[in-house]
Order: sequence, then structure tokens, then C-alpha cells
Amino acid sequence: MFLVYSYMEHKYSRHCVPSSVSSGLSNRPLPYIYTDGVANKSQPTTQRLPNGQMFRGVDAYADMLAFFTSTDMTADEVHRKGTEMLAKLYPQVCASLVSTLFALN
Repeated sequence: MFLVYSYMEHKYSRHCVPSSVSSGLSNRPLPYIYTDGVANKSQPTTQRLPNGQMFRGVDAYADMLAFFTSTDMTADEVHRKGTEMLAKLYPQVCASLVSTLFALN
């Protein structure tokens, strides 16, 4: 287990893209490999799947949405709905957390 943790901490995580750069599939594939949070423009990605097919994150997300849900909403509509729900529910969750913390004290 230590070897897995060590790999994740010292090698894998060095190539994770910062969340300020990428979230979800819509802007995938990224044009460059990232190291320590910085795009290495001397290392472009192939932007292809192992079978050689070009990868487009927007199309992949739309395909997954159709496959895994029963909605007929588009990916953009799902995103807008999620943003609306987050704006509505997040303050409620925060208020609930505050009241729970006060009740515990």
C-alpha cells in the first residue's frame, strides 16, 4: 500500500491538471502535458485515443449523457440546470451545517 501511495503522491500527482485549467470533459483533450501544474508546451498531447481515433470531450460527454441517463436534455441544458440547482441548494446546505454545528455546541 505504501508503494501505491508513494506513486500517487510523488509521480502521478505531478501530472494532474490544476482545477483552474480543467474541469470535466468539455475541454478535453488538453493540448499539452502538465507537470507540477504548468503546461509543458514542448510536450504536446496526441489528442487521440489508443486506437488512433480523435477524442473530443464535448462529444464524449454527450454520448455518456445519452447512454447513462433517460433525459432528453442537451449537455448544455444539464450544465445550466446543475448551476441553477447548486445556486439554490448550496446556501441551504450551509445553513443546515451552521445550525447543526450550533446544536452540537
